[in-house]
Amino acid sequence: MKTISRFLIVTGIVLGLLGVRSYWRDYTFKKASTVVQASVISVNVMPIRSGLSSIQYSLGYSRDGMNDTLRHTITEAYTTQHPLPTLSKLKSESFYIHYVPENKRNETSFPYRTHVNNNGIYGGLYNSALFGQMVAFILLGYMVRVFGTKKQKVPNRPILKET
Repeated sequence: MKTISRFLIVTGIVLGLLGVRSYWRDYTFKKASTVVQASVISVNVMPIRSGLSSIQYSLGYSRDGMNDTLRHTITEAYTTQHPLPTLSKLKSESFYIHYVPENKRNETSFPYRTHVNNNGIYGGLYNSALFGQMVAFILLGYMVRVFGTKKQKVPNRPILKET
């Protein structure tokens, strides 16, 4: 039981270190990236199955002073009460693109990443999943160590009677 608990605790610590690493890499991308507003060039709506469609946007934006395009795909669910928006409404949507300029590419681990969202705020791609796993593994290892050990029973000593 002691080796199992050590393994679980070490696994939890490794997951915690990986969580710190992913947060740090995401932070460096956020710090080095630049936000530009993109314009919608074209929209293509493709039905996947009943009630689900794939919407492909072709976005144009200025990257380091040069025009660039990017394809962005989202999946939308629709019903008769909430139908898909019209093409003109889809073309009028605004998108923001986060990218790393050429002069800051050595400051981040993701020099060629582009991130598209509907507002200009970069929310990050990583959540607290690795930290939650870290806490779960460390607690599980601690519980195995504390509650998994069997208590030694003291053998009953025979009572000697005087004769």
